[in-house]
Amino acid sequence: MRLVEHLIDLQAEAARLDERRVAVLIGERDETCGLARRVHDALHRANESWVAIGALDGPWELLPSGRSSHLLGRTLDGLVIDMYDSLRPNTIGQSIGAVRSGGLILFCVDELDRWLERPLSSDERFAVYPYDTDDVTHRFRHRFVSLLKAHQGISILDVASDTIEQEGFTGGSPLIRSDIESPDDGRLTRCLTADQRRCVRKLDALIDEDEVLVIESHRGRGKSSAAGLSAAGFAEEGYDTLITGPGYESIREVFNRAHEWLNVEVDHDGNRRHIDSPSGGAITYRPPDTVLNHTEDADVIMVDEAAAIPVGILSDLLDTGIPIAFLTTVHGYEGTGRGFSVRFKGRLEAGSRPVRYHKLTEPIRYAPSDPIEIWQFRALLLDATPPPAALIDEATTDTVTYEAIDRDELVEDEARLRELFGLLVLAHYRTEPDDLARLLDAPNITIRALTHSGHPVSVALLAKEGQLDETWCDRLYRGESIRGHMIPDLLTTQLRDRQAGRLGGIRYLRITTHQHAQSRGFGSKLLGEIHAEFKSTVDWIGAGFGMTPDLLRFWHENEYCTVHLGTSRNPRSGEHSAVMMDPLSPAGASLVDRHRRRLLDRVSGQLTDSLRTLDPETVCVALETIGPPVDIDIADWMWEVIQTTPDGPGQIATAPEGFRNLAIASLATGVRTKLTPLQRELLVRRVLQSHEWPDIMHDHPGVTRGDARRTLQGAIAILLDHHDVS
Repeated sequence: MRLVEHLIDLQAEAARLDERRVAVLIGERDETCGLARRVHDALHRANESWVAIGALDGPWELLPSGRSSHLLGRTLDGLVIDMYDSLRPNTIGQSIGAVRSGGLILFCVDELDRWLERPLSSDERFAVYPYDTDDVTHRFRHRFVSLLKAHQGISILDVASDTIEQEGFTGGSPLIRSDIESPDDGRLTRCLTADQRRCVRKLDALIDEDEVLVIESHRGRGKSSAAGLSAAGFAEEGYDTLITGPGYESIREVFNRAHEWLNVEVDHDGNRRHIDSPSGGAITYRPPDTVLNHTEDADVIMVDEAAAIPVGILSDLLDTGIPIAFLTTVHGYEGTGRGFSVRFKGRLEAGSRPVRYHKLTEPIRYAPSDPIEIWQFRALLLDATPPPAALIDEATTDTVTYEAIDRDELVEDEARLRELFGLLVLAHYRTEPDDLARLLDAPNITIRALTHSGHPVSVALLAKEGQLDETWCDRLYRGESIRGHMIPDLLTTQLRDRQAGRLGGIRYLRITTHQHAQSRGFGSKLLGEIHAEFKSTVDWIGAGFGMTPDLLRFWHENEYCTVHLGTSRNPRSGEHSAVMMDPLSPAGASLVDRHRRRLLDRVSGQLTDSLRTLDPETVCVALETIGPPVDIDIADWMWEVIQTTPDGPGQIATAPEGFRNLAIASLATGVRTKLTPLQRELLVRRVLQSHEWPDIMHDHPGVTRGDARRTLQGAIAILLDHHDVS
């Protein structure tokens, strides 16, 4: 009973201080689970919500360890996490944030010295061929335990010996929360902090202002709830609000709050979610890859988790001129506010519309003094940041040092780990806590960096791929998939190259340069150093990414060529992917050339099908990065049609295949720079993607069809001249 009483007292302090507490229960599973049950029975009250994650049966809701994302947006009074065979950073981050003040978080774990060294089932995701779980290191686990022992508010109990190894009491005094008066507006009574109420008022003002509103917050500050309350208010007034986000799960809270206030059910129709207000207004969710097709009827646009949405889509939404709010989490699981700021802030401030910024800082579930949030941010590096600009401002490509980062040294150097991971967070729209464990423990991962006086300026996270045995190559060819070998898997399974996996390669998982050192050659220098280091040990280096013209140009300028264009848009990013490779051996050169030629063979059909909506500039640059065809396969009679098109009777509709082949061959050999932007657009949309003239002209109300036809004829003339055809 001693440990039960201790945990009851620990919870009482948490409740008194409007905070939360963690207790680590060490022992056999039946011992720790039994203690957790007794504590639950002593503390549980009616209508309280307790959840256990893992294999701990008891008087609580039970979730499998891989389902913790279902807790995003929920509020819990108690949480029990089974850590005997699994330690997943995402699970920790997603579940702990759901616990309210006065809540206990119980970690059930084996004897620590044994647990720290033995393989766990969660290690299997990092044990990619040819490695197994014995090859996965435990750096993240050791760091995790050391921080449990170092932070306030965390109790460590040895259940078998009935021993309190660390008490976890802080002895603090309660902090007074912001005063919440009872405002006249009924919706604002649903706000839990004055901070959240101010946010709702800022959002409400959107409808009367020709401006852009940016809401930034840490997770758990109530921004999504504020958006839902504001959208409900717009709907009551008869306005239509269009909402997008990286996925419906990530913005579910917006609809939950709107539903609660309006008392109207949410209509589910595929990816679309919809609420109709009795007064005529509506709230509609659309995913990023289709949202631009549904802006015409919107009075207000809200983009939740905006950091996870591609800048191109954000820019297009901004250009609609509709009142718009971008809501972004500064430290979270759907991308970061820093990434949003770095990639999009300049675009916002260069526009003609005024931009307002509002920050939510006060937690809604617990006091700002909560020690568990402080521990969580440090343990998962949710607040990791790149080095201050002043430390790298004087860096040049001549002063930086190329380094292979030693991960044993990195995990012992907290400042350097925070700087490096902070840079990697900015490299991708959805860097997760699991990526920290992967960076520290995965045996197929290596880190390379350019540093200035020890501070990272440019960083690359690399994965070893390929060198598969014959058995694995056959399994892939039959349609199986292999974890951690993205490019060999793609080339073999989808593109039917039975031997592609036999070659060894390096794939870039992340590459980024400090925002204050960009466009100064560091990224290209890092690629060059990596190329030089690995050129005698692997056959190729490659990268897969959501393609944009700038990214395609960057890789192409560094001698990578495109071998694959993704046929579907990523539902979260809204982008098609590209895979680009740089051969490092004769066998690698043969592989890359084989697949770029295959891409040239199929891209014509893709552009009239799966890539029909890809924007013209991306199409032009993508074709340029594939490289030239061996020859132009156009029948003689088609050549005659094409040659008479600029100033004669030739018509594109007469020989569309010939025109497409000419356009592809021309763009693949660098004609893009000879064409005007309108010529490029018309060439792609009319010739390559087979869009009809009425659809094309809809986007150019100031251009007559005759002018457009003559512009396209001029483009055809340039293509003919490019190939010296007369």
